[in-house]
Amino acid sequence: MKVTLDASVWLAALSPTEREHARCASLVTRVIEGGVSLHQPGLFVVEVCATVARRTHNKALALEAGRTTLDAPGLVLHELDHGLAREAAEIAATCALRGADAVYVATARSAGSTLVTLDREVCERAKAMAEVRTPAEWLAESAR
Repeated sequence: MKVTLDASVWLAALSPTEREHARCASLVTRVIEGGVSLHQPGLFVVEVCATVARRTHNKALALEAGRTTLDAPGLVLHELDHGLAREAAEIAATCALRGADAVYVATARSAGSTLVTLDREVCERAKAMAEVRTPAEWLAESAR
């Protein structure tokens, strides 16, 4: 089994104040403990670090979040090379998605993984391009 987690899912898992914290933390735990391959765009680590820095204004905490993310078991980072950039651009234009969202969809599609996101717009617009699930949907399906 392979999964691509939108940064919002990972960040919600890390932050107890997030509305979807419990569900996302459960999902990340299941991914790690279940030995699920985590196929992420390289952008993922940068987004985690940047978001923590912006929210907390704490460089040390942001860097620690980045290190923790890089140390996640089963993590495979995908470079944004010409091929993946071309695919992400096609997805962005076809689905009218933001650039980073299109990179996550392209990464999931390229890796043959399921993209898990809290972003309803991505769920709705990208479902024809890749397997896309909300955390609740992924947890329900993986429990079967």
